[in-house]
Amino acid sequence: MFPIKTPRLRLIPLNAAMLKALGNGRDQLEEILGLQPSGLQISSGMEEEIAEALEFWQNFTREHPEDFYWGTNWEIVLDEENRTIGGIGMGGPPNSHGQVTVGYHIDVREHRQGFGTEALAGLRDWALQQDGCTSMVAFTPVDNLPSQKVLTNCGFELVEQVEEAGMDCYFWRYEASATG
Repeated sequence: MFPIKTPRLRLIPLNAAMLKALGNGRDQLEEILGLQPSGLQISSGMEEEIAEALEFWQNFTREHPEDFYWGTNWEIVLDEENRTIGGIGMGGPPNSHGQVTVGYHIDVREHRQGFGTEALAGLRDWALQQDGCTSMVAFTPVDNLPSQKVLTNCGFELVEQVEEAGMDCYFWRYEASATG
């Protein structure tokens, strides 16, 4: 079942021990996973968001070890180089409406190569095959055009403009029925 494989990528869900290593430094995690050092570079706006998410992921994976994959970071690994190029994850298991929220980031040196689209499509397809999951949603800042393109490329539909975490954002949704 894990990792999720796409044509160029592996998506590896991090359990509690792996997240503890990540908290101690990316190099420690990459060593545990047998990955090449990545020197991952993320946009400055994402650093704080990821630091906050790390605390959520650590708590979720400790409290839900059997289904940790719903509330953790999945390392996005470029297969041919065995190197992390980003992360993607969901904010917990499907809610009462069958909906999960997704977020992702890609190393700034790897932008505009389709990796975000490929990773999101892989996680989306996996999640929607799981019991209880019927839709995936995402929020993007109104000025984040690259992320909006990733969502559009993956079949997400723009629902509305909202305020999320004090920012003007677009709310996007992908319904399982969109797969036909």
